[in-house]
Amino acid sequence: MQQWKIRILSGVHSGVEVTLPEGALVLGSDDFIADLVLSDAGVEANHFTLVCDSESVMLRGCQDVTINGENRAVGESGIELERHAVISVGVVKFALGYVEDELIVTNVTDAQTKQDAPVVTTQSTSWKRTALIAVLCSAIPSAIFAGMWYSQANGNDSEVVAEAEPIVLVRNILNELGLNDVRVEWNATAHQAVLEGYVEDRTQKLQLLGRIDVLGINYKSDLRTMEEIRRGVRFILRNLGYHQVKVENGDETGTLLLTGYIDDASKWNQVEQILERDVPGLVAWKVELQRAGAYMDTLKELLTNAELLKKVQLVTSGDRIEVRGELDDIETTRFYGVTRDFREQYGEKPYLVLKSIPKVSKGTDIDFPFRSVNFGQVPYVILTDNVRYMVGARTPQGYRISSVTPAGIELVKGGRVITIELGYEGEKNHDKS
Repeated sequence: MQQWKIRILSGVHSGVEVTLPEGALVLGSDDFIADLVLSDAGVEANHFTLVCDSESVMLRGCQDVTINGENRAVGESGIELERHAVISVGVVKFALGYVEDELIVTNVTDAQTKQDAPVVTTQSTSWKRTALIAVLCSAIPSAIFAGMWYSQANGNDSEVVAEAEPIVLVRNILNELGLNDVRVEWNATAHQAVLEGYVEDRTQKLQLLGRIDVLGINYKSDLRTMEEIRRGVRFILRNLGYHQVKVENGDETGTLLLTGYIDDASKWNQVEQILERDVPGLVAWKVELQRAGAYMDTLKELLTNAELLKKVQLVTSGDRIEVRGELDDIETTRFYGVTRDFREQYGEKPYLVLKSIPKVSKGTDIDFPFRSVNFGQVPYVILTDNVRYMVGARTPQGYRISSVTPAGIELVKGGRVITIELGYEGEKNHDKS
């Protein structure tokens, strides 16, 4: 039984590989509709759908597609995609294959130019000419060679000036904009300036290229933006379940700093291999991670010993853990004992707080039991099945998670919007219980 995958070849997610699940996978820009959200300009809310089983992958939900450079029409029943095919649907381009395939597509556009060497023919003067004409004609080759040498010398100087001027002009712009991490070199074969290096974001990149366009210089841009690199790393970490890892620029250009918490460190080597392979422009990264499960395991053990774990829900937000539930006086006393023991081991961070159980603002028949909520950079909810559900995901009960904020969890089902109030909005992270 084979499992399929796609490798995205366009946009900010270029180079990222996604394993296809059994059934339908919707790709688009709307997180209420799409299972895989793409943030590139030009991506429709419901761009297209891939229907996958062990034998084949069908493309549906679009009208036209380009497969291996050939335009094809997509009927109502869809079109079957072949292994190793390169598919373009609008602005989205991807390759398809099995999980063990190396889906690397290289576009080679080498141009070769040929120049014919000029042929110079000379005709000898007639031996019947007079001696005076012969003398005059004998001086002509010397004059021709002198002219050719002078022309060649001035031509070389002009060529040097033609190469130097664009480089100087571009370097002046780089100095003016303070882009110290961008290099410019001259490609004599293609007669163009080549830009390499890093800028912070797309705005900075467009500003630089706009200034060069005004000069009318022939150039090629191989620039990388740190914004795209960070977005690519976050995309990979999110798809692998590492939602509490913060991605920041490193000390050097092309490098990143990864900080935060991870639940499972056993697969981190695999994560680093994927980052090295699938994030173009990423030179290196520094890891400063802590195991998130360490303090949570301790807390659950303490609550179990106090016979409280089954009566409360855990909500995490940064350096704060809220224990939510309705406890009587005896149970509350036991909880403060848990708090004391927890602080003896971990200090004031993370801070432990007891809160009343959240209320449901709409609907009284909500089947949405959850264990914990995380308000990090990528918010998510952990249900009683111990599975993380991010914003846009659908739960086994049929609810689609619309948003997860400190104020509450918003669910959508059957056209009805349901809000579970958490009451955390506007409070400080270290409020005393």
